[in-house]
This record gives sequence, structure tokens and C-alpha cells, in this order.
Amino acid sequence: MALIRTAGKLDIPAITEIYAHHVRHGAATFEIEPPDCSEMDRRRLEILSKGLPYLVIEIDGLVAGYAYASPYRPRPAYRFTVEDSIYIHPGFLARGLGHLLLGRLIELCEAEGNRQMIAVIGDSGNAASIRLHQRFGFRRAGVLEAVGRKFGRWIDTVIMQRVLYSDGRLSELRQIVERSDVRTALLEQVADFLRRSGNYRWVGLYEVDHHAGEVRSLVFRGPGAPAYLSFPMDKGLTGTAIRERRTVNIGDVATDPDYLTAFGTTRSEIIVPVFDALRNIVAGTIDIESDEVQAFSEEDQIFLEDCAETIRSLWEHG
Repeated sequence: MALIRTAGKLDIPAITEIYAHHVRHGAATFEIEPPDCSEMDRRRLEILSKGLPYLVIEIDGLVAGYAYASPYRPRPAYRFTVEDSIYIHPGFLARGLGHLLLGRLIELCEAEGNRQMIAVIGDSGNAASIRLHQRFGFRRAGVLEAVGRKFGRWIDTVIMQRVLYSDGRLSELRQIVERSDVRTALLEQVADFLRRSGNYRWVGLYEVDHHAGEVRSLVFRGPGAPAYLSFPMDKGLTGTAIRERRTVNIGDVATDPDYLTAFGTTRSEIIVPVFDALRNIVAGTIDIESDEVQAFSEEDQIFLEDCAETIRSLWEHG
């Protein structure tokens, strides 16, 4: 029976031996000389110090493999993105241990609030690793050709990427989207969900017609109708979100010169773009208003951007 647990110092000799095999015989890592136990333990401690998982999998008391998540890049804007690494003992290959390790790694990274997981797979011919990641919903983001040289040949790296969902509310939203093929009914349920998710004053969903150069209201929930059922796509805060392809989060609408009109008791507003399938254009927007000043935190914004990604298919049917 397989046991997955956090790696400790006593596991380092086995981990070092497993990694040394892959350094000497495989292209999964671009290292040429295997590091010693001291260096491997230093790396383990560095990963754990960042609050990230470093795991081993045991079979009958033997360390049969290990896996960890590391920061994708050191600069702070990457702080929500991690990279996974998985290495299996050569005597335990093709037993599904990589599947068990990656599944647990994803769970732990989601629980810590990470948003994206990247796999950098050495060698475009590494079909087993590519298939493993595909089973967990990773998509191929690109290939860096001939960026490494090992064993007397040039080696590619395949970049794969998966969204991590740490907020359980997104599961409810995905169920709503999958529930029916009737677009209007789905949009109404989505608007209800979004309003309920933060007890917000008002929620509106819009579509962007780039040919006509205007934005049109699809559905809304809350007191009062939209100030405008349609308006030029270059106007106001929505125009900024479309033009700059980013979320516009205004903590106090009364002080913002781009606010088209304030009605009711709205004090803050957030406009989240919904992109098309290729992420080339803004196909629609989510507009949410609150009675409170500074109502939308960074966590709220990230959640709503995840919502926009989840419901993107509803605009593809428009």
C-alpha cells in the first residue's frame, strides 16, 4: 500500500539516490552532475520554508518516489504560481505513483491559495510525463526548442499549465454552467450566484460587440435597471477594462472621473473582463457594485477573475 507524507531528513539518502539516477540517465532534469545529500536537504528545507509541499511516497517502507512544488519564478508578481517536480525510483516505474503524487501535490497547493501550476517537462519525447499532466487537466502552453544539451543532443522543454482552484464556490459555479444549454437561464443563475457570493448590491453581465463598437446588457440582478442598456465600448470604467484588458477595481466611485453615473447607494464597483477562447479580445464583462467603500479586496478580485474564466463559454455561444 502506498503512503504519501512530507519528506524528512531521514529520507534524503533515498531521495538523493532517486534524483541521481534521473540526472545520469534521463532528460527530465537538465543537471549534469548529481548533487550530494547535503545539497538535496538544503533544497528540501528551502521548499518547506516557503510553505510549499515536499512529499515522498512509500511502498512497504521504501521511498519509491518524491515530488515537490517550488516557486515558478522568484519575483513577487509570480507569488501565486508554482512549478511541480516528480521523480520515481526506476524500480517502481509504471505503477501509478506519479499519478498519486501529482494529485496530492495539486490538493496541497490549492489549499495554500496558489492559482497556477506549471510543469516544465524535459524532452518533448517524454510521453509518460506529458500524458500524466494531461490527465490532471494541464494544457500544453508551448515548447522551448533545443534549450538544453545533454547526452550529446539538443533537448526541448515542454511547458504545461493548469489552473488551481482553492475556492470551493467555483465548484458550484462550474455546476451551474454545466447544468443547462439555455444561455439566458444560465446567465441569470450566474448573476444570482455572483451577487450571493459577496452579498453585493448589484450584478450585471454584459457582452461586447466589437463590430458595432458597443457594450450591451445581458442580465442583471439587484435594485434598479442598468444606467444604460447599451453604450459605446470606449466609455467609462468598462471602456478602460476593455481597452486595457484588465480588471478595473474602484474603491470609491464618487471620486473617479471615469464613472459614467452613480445611482442608488453604490459606493464601489469592480468590472472584470471575460475573454474569448483564444484570449485575444474581451467578449464580455462582469460588473459588480457594492454599498461599501473599498469593498473588493485583492482576494475578491482574484475570485471574480476565476469566475470570469469559468463562465467564458457562455459568451462563446453568443
